[in-house]
Amino acid sequence: MADPDILVVEDDADIMWSLTQRLSAAGYHTIPAPDGDSALAVSQQNHLDAAIVDINLPMKNGFEVAEQLLAQGIKTILITASRDQAYRQKAKRLGCHGFVEKPFTRPYLLSLLADLLEGDDAAKDVAPKEAS
Repeated sequence: MADPDILVVEDDADIMWSLTQRLSAAGYHTIPAPDGDSALAVSQQNHLDAAIVDINLPMKNGFEVAEQLLAQGIKTILITASRDQAYRQKAKRLGCHGFVEKPFTRPYLLSLLADLLEGDDAAKDVAPKEAS
């Protein structure tokens, strides 16, 4: 079976590098996008198994990107440094498959992504952040 294709949407270059390295080491094929417009272009040109999307992005924000990815049937996890509970509620209303606050642990994100790709409905709970 081919490595799952994961869109990683993050405008911070250091965080993008860290995420793509961690996901690649875990056996995922990552496709990076630094902003919302690029992410949506990538989603139109590639088969994606899932997406990890930062909320605070240039061009289109993560909620706008997530809404369009979800409409395409792409499983989506939102990530953010914000502690605003309204963000978590909005992610849930949109139908996101996960919501993770930065900083997060590598095992937590990988577990959430693996459960999501295996079709585990528990991943849909828009889980709370695990302590770092």
